Amino acid sequence: MQKSPIGLVSMGRDGQLVEVENDVLSVCEQIRQVSPTLGVEFNLRSEQYRIYEACEDGRRRTVMWTPELTGDIPNHLRRIAASNYIVEMRRRDEQAERDQDHRLHELVGPIGEKLAHAARKDKQVGLRIFVP
Repeated sequence: MQKSPIGLVSMGRDGQLVEVENDVLSVCEQIRQVSPTLGVEFNLRSEQYRIYEACEDGRRRTVMWTPELTGDIPNHLRRIAASNYIVEMRRRDEQAERDQDHRLHELVGPIGEKLAHAARKDKQVGLRIFVP
């Protein structure tokens, strides 16, 4: 499955959307089997397919954009529906913060040790370094 580049998605922002009911591989039908609130539209300007969810408030919220309808899209949508994506996003954000913090400590670590050694030697200062 290939997702659409953001440039093509933004290019088609004001493009006319045409509802796609059927296709050769029956991908639209498979998408509706995942959830009856899902549907497919084609943007005439960017020539990209938009998978949307029809919400209770009457709005159609974009689930994903793709350049072509392939058989792996329904499986991708099933995986999204089966997982709690908010918890997964938070977990990934926390992991990214830990990774960034670790990289910072690796970068600053040797410099901080040299600075502490120099302060102890030159100023006879004890180990009192506050790192927020």
